[in-house]
Amino acid sequence: MRFKYMIVFAALCLIVPNAFAKGPCDLLTPAEASAILGAATKPGMPRGAVACIFSVTSNEDMSVVVLDGLGDQTASSFELTLTKNAIRTPISGLGEKAYYEVNDGNHGMIRILTNKAIVMLEARGGKKEGLQDALVNAAKKVLSRM
Repeated sequence: MRFKYMIVFAALCLIVPNAFAKGPCDLLTPAEASAILGAATKPGMPRGAVACIFSVTSNEDMSVVVLDGLGDQTASSFELTLTKNAIRTPISGLGEKAYYEVNDGNHGMIRILTNKAIVMLEARGGKKEGLQDALVNAAKKVLSRM
């Protein structure tokens, strides 16, 4: 009888392969996004299947983007996402490669290359002090939930 349930479960996984996959809005909570920005955010709003935006105002928001399913192109695609003019700081302990980029004092982004995906967390507006550390801590949470 147990074997029968295992077959039904396996068949459901084949029919609906992403039924148990987490979307970007499941990887960070509004409270965690609020802590990064220093102000309460609205619940995450999905942007397609790859992004989630937590906003305070139209000029203050936090986004999580996960690009997966790239297969052998993941590493080369990661290099293409890097901004040419940004000040980039390597970060150890996050995926295969990770960088913190800052364009101005209160606009920062972490780009992470894992063995299966590219993960990006970006904060615009909000607090300036400790932004890099806040984004690194959020990135660790996001990676642990993937």
